[in-house]
Amino acid sequence: MGLSISYSIIAAMNGHMEVFNQDDGAVFRIVLPVYHGNSIVPAASDRFDATRMAGRQIDRERRILLVDDEEAIIEEMSDYLKRKGYVVDTAANGEEALDKFALDAPDVLITDLNMPKLNGHELLRRVVQTSPGLPVIIMTGHTTFGEDEAIVAEGAKIVLKKPVSLRELTHTLDELCA
Repeated sequence: MGLSISYSIIAAMNGHMEVFNQDDGAVFRIVLPVYHGNSIVPAASDRFDATRMAGRQIDRERRILLVDDEEAIIEEMSDYLKRKGYVVDTAANGEEALDKFALDAPDVLITDLNMPKLNGHELLRRVVQTSPGLPVIIMTGHTTFGEDEAIVAEGAKIVLKKPVSLRELTHTLDELCA
């Protein structure tokens, strides 16, 4: 419960928490933006290389923006992907995702389709206009016959059916980021 409260407080301050295992135990890192007057100045490097900290080098971290209005899905997937070495930012709807995207575009966008404020279809259209090569993974439990192909034609790389297997998600990310 304390970790959940801490995570909420950090997220409310536009920050994020990174957690990974190291030989001696768990490591928690809190990253918060720096405020100067009325503007936010991003840290010189707010990307954290957990693998390097564990004594191994990797070429590049993959940054994921995970968008879903279901808090339990966001929390479970985000925690899982962070344990797999990804840097994960989250958004509860398409509008919030576009705001975060404008500040710092991710390497991969994973989004639900049915969300309030701005749905996944519109988010996909806007992202494809500004970043046509960005890998986009759509997660949904609500497509009809032929709709998956239409979503891919709009610019998504793949459509995963909910409930999404975390193993399937990792496999898909590994293929897209190879």
